[in-house]
Amino acid sequence: LAVLLATLPQAEERWPAGEMLGWPLMYIYFAAAGFTVGAVPGETLLRFSPLIDFGILLYVFHLVLLLAAGRLFQLQQAELLVASSANIGGPATASSLATSKSWERLKRPALIVGTFGNAIASTF
Repeated sequence: LAVLLATLPQAEERWPAGEMLGWPLMYIYFAAAGFTVGAVPGETLLRFSPLIDFGILLYVFHLVLLLAAGRLFQLQQAELLVASSANIGGPATASSLATSKSWERLKRPALIVGTFGNAIASTF
């Protein structure tokens, strides 16, 4: 229901409290996620180093392929990066990327794509 209401035209003007309430909650989420990452001992990171290296390699390959396809099909780089972030990291990271780069028109699509991606992945 929240996603449906957020996609309506002029939703920001009708319900301006959404952004005022949403951003502080997202900062709490990021702080909690960052806190748990910092609690990992160094020996554990060394033990899982091949897995971490594989993940980094996957992300680098994904980025190179994404940017090459974007250049081939003449797509906008901002839209590609936000869509990629929504699919990999979810709605919070994608909307944060759009906001940090001042891509205001991509904030809502980032949230919608990320939320639908989570819903589809949870269902199937």
